Amino acid sequence: MPTRDEIESALAKVKDQRSFIDSLLRGALDWPIDGDARSIQDISYPWSKDDLRASDLNQSLVEEKILQVMPFRDDQPWGIFILEFKNQEPFRTDRGMAGTLRKVLRGLVASRLRRADLPSWKLDNLLFICNHNYQDFRFASFRADPAQPRNPNAARIAAFGWGPNLPRRTACEFNLPPLAYREGASSAQWVEQWTDAFDVEKVTKKFYGEYAEVFGELESKLKGPRGEEERRLAAQTLMNRLMFL
Repeated sequence: MPTRDEIESALAKVKDQRSFIDSLLRGALDWPIDGDARSIQDISYPWSKDDLRASDLNQSLVEEKILQVMPFRDDQPWGIFILEFKNQEPFRTDRGMAGTLRKVLRGLVASRLRRADLPSWKLDNLLFICNHNYQDFRFASFRADPAQPRNPNAARIAAFGWGPNLPRRTACEFNLPPLAYREGASSAQWVEQWTDAFDVEKVTKKFYGEYAEVFGELESKLKGPRGEEERRLAAQTLMNRLMFL
């Protein structure tokens, strides 16, 4: 698995389609992509709004289509799709992005309304790479509702990202490393590893561990005649305000 520094170095080089392929996908993540590929079109197949039965995708996506990354092997469990958004607004507020992804999701999972000649995937085995001008990124996947495992409308979205206005530390340290390709892994191992990239609990535990460490150090350094309880309250107030900012 790549290290945080390796991922950080790769992201620093990404500025367009070619550097995204060379530095991140084929480089840091070791995806088995053709070495001659220079653009996303070289490594993908298009899905139109008609294929997806989503007539209004033109409101959000470039050329009214999404791009499926060519499978790495015959028994690949994951469907990998790239969505190029027309503008930056969904990456500033996340408004519109979830709705667009859900429309795409409905067109990719098995249902009676889908064309029989098109492939389909399990709801949990789809990876969406959303971007605007290959500067703002969101990687997203859905998790089925246990009570309604085949219902795309009930599925929960999990996502992470980075961009000019969004730090990439968490993505580099926790999210992107599990998305490395591991040669020889079984389909089940592959599903487990990539699913781990969207494990919010892992990131949350790390955050609260670091929070407790910083809180304890801050509390121990507070000086003055106040008692232990007041020092704890002062530390709590400062930490809360810093988190809010």
